[in-house]
Amino acid sequence: MELLFELESVSAPRVSPGGQQLVFTRTWNDALHDRPASELWLIERDGSRLRQLGEGSGAEWSPDGSRLAFLREGKPDGTQVHVLWLATREVTQVTRGALAPTALRWSPDGATIAFQAVVEESGSPLPITLPKRPDGAKWAEEATIISRLQYRRDKSEWRPAGFEHLFVVDASGGTPRQVTAGDFDHGPGEWTPDGRRLVTAELDRDCFDLEWQPDGAALYFTAESRGERQLYRCALGGRPQQLTSEPQRITQLDRSTARRAESCSAW
Repeated sequence: MELLFELESVSAPRVSPGGQQLVFTRTWNDALHDRPASELWLIERDGSRLRQLGEGSGAEWSPDGSRLAFLREGKPDGTQVHVLWLATREVTQVTRGALAPTALRWSPDGATIAFQAVVEESGSPLPITLPKRPDGAKWAEEATIISRLQYRRDKSEWRPAGFEHLFVVDASGGTPRQVTAGDFDHGPGEWTPDGRRLVTAELDRDCFDLEWQPDGAALYFTAESRGERQLYRCALGGRPQQLTSEPQRITQLDRSTARRAESCSAW
């Protein structure tokens, strides 16, 4: 425990579109305020020129590699979407609200950014109407009603009472627009290759490593199944098809894997 505040970690590595640079999140423990702090770092492909870009986390490259969308504290309060122009190091704050965005995704043309955010549940799980409190009365604080199993997280305490939904916002700034609805969580969005649609998973399990088939007609992904992680394929407008069944946990999926799976599934 004596070394707890000296521990650091790296996460969310992202290779630039040209393959020459890599940006990642470096997290360290702020002993003064007893909380983790995150910074963005950039490094060349050969391991040279490691440098800090600034505070933030969860960076994603724009399609042309000229900008980075990332998350950090902003105005008026809380986590906001920002965009960094790499050539000039200028930063634009894109959102200004209380949504606490996560899982940023650039549209193929670089004009729009999609993200996840929690939307409060509609209604109460226990619709009980209490009598009106008299003026000046000193009643006990209202009870907190919990209706979900995962209601707390380590280091972030209480989870918001709501569901993950998808939003889109202009990459130059503006008001986010909610594009999903319903009282259930929506996975991170993935743009179709033509940028006209945003695809999200609505399965009974988490999905990972989403990759488009080269012609954009289907999406490949991995998902948990009986303690393992298998490969799936889903054509647009169709149902998911499990492609692997061996005892395994697929941890990385790329376009070459998707092409091999496509050729195998044709048999």
